[in-house]
Amino acid sequence: MKYWRGFLTAGIIGACTLALTEFAKSHPTLVDMIFPYISRMISGSMAEWSAGVSFCLWQVFLVLCVLVVCTLLVLAIVLRWNFLQVTGWITAAASVILFLQFGVFDINRYAGPLADDIQMAVTNYDIAELEEAAKYFLEEAKKADDLLPGEGKPSAPGFESLASKAPDGFHSLVYDRKFSVFANSTVPVKKLSWSGYYTGIGTTGVTVTLTGESAVNPEVPGVLMPYAMCHEMAHRISIYADRDANFAAFLACTHNSDPYFVYSGYLNAYRYCLKALQSFNAENAQAACQRLTAQERAHFGAEVQSIDNFYKGAEDIYDFRNNVQLLVSWYIQEIYMPNHVEQPDDAPSFDPMDEEQVDLSGLPNAPGAR
Repeated sequence: MKYWRGFLTAGIIGACTLALTEFAKSHPTLVDMIFPYISRMISGSMAEWSAGVSFCLWQVFLVLCVLVVCTLLVLAIVLRWNFLQVTGWITAAASVILFLQFGVFDINRYAGPLADDIQMAVTNYDIAELEEAAKYFLEEAKKADDLLPGEGKPSAPGFESLASKAPDGFHSLVYDRKFSVFANSTVPVKKLSWSGYYTGIGTTGVTVTLTGESAVNPEVPGVLMPYAMCHEMAHRISIYADRDANFAAFLACTHNSDPYFVYSGYLNAYRYCLKALQSFNAENAQAACQRLTAQERAHFGAEVQSIDNFYKGAEDIYDFRNNVQLLVSWYIQEIYMPNHVEQPDDAPSFDPMDEEQVDLSGLPNAPGAR
């Protein structure tokens, strides 16, 4: 029986993870009320702790864990340890890590969407609305482009410079827009090691909340870098879904005081809209794409293509269509409606004692009564 204790422990922890999962599924409102705040508190504290070193601690821990596991397996063979007992305790240790990961961060998949936290109504869109949103994002990207130094295709600032400026957009969302969901540690993101591997699979970054580290692949194209940094920081503040993290990245970039972040936010939003339009076979969608690309600046196409080349087809049409649903809903609510919905004229104040508005002849104390 003693040889099975590790597997028994792993089974108990696995059962706890399963029970927590079922609880989260059946009580999403309670999860939304409690767990995101717990996650932010833990990840924020860990981020401050792990910021003491420039490299990713989780990658060091991963290497150490692999070395420890390999060493134990070799020793089990050489010293004739009970192989079942050794693998059992290795499995138990892995189950503890997975339980912590789920309890700290992954459980937030069952929390409410970001749109609810910022009181944004999410609606379906049609081709015309998608084109209008894309046109707006394109025009805003041009305005930000005008503020960038140099001519032609703008050169991206260095990684450390961008990382130090990324928290500015989240700070603005919290203190100017009063969106408390974006409040958490403002520790800069780190460079992701093994970048060649992550570039090969089209990964822009990784966030590990157990160490509070958001890391971005340094080989990401310059125009995508600010957006990727904000995306990973959004994960660190317990925004689980990639769709919500992408939208949070757009908001954080466009509320940043640095024009390169604004440029990155609007150009990536434009790219999502353009790709979504291209995914529809309808004639009006293809015509909209032609109208939009005709309005691009010379280097915009190259910027968009550099992002496409990085992902190497890792995205699909549903990624674009899902992401633009939030972007188009934001455009309609924040830009279109305030500028196109007619506001009613100020209604005259009603005075019940004004004889020009009300017949006061039957009131004994009314003005003019005897």
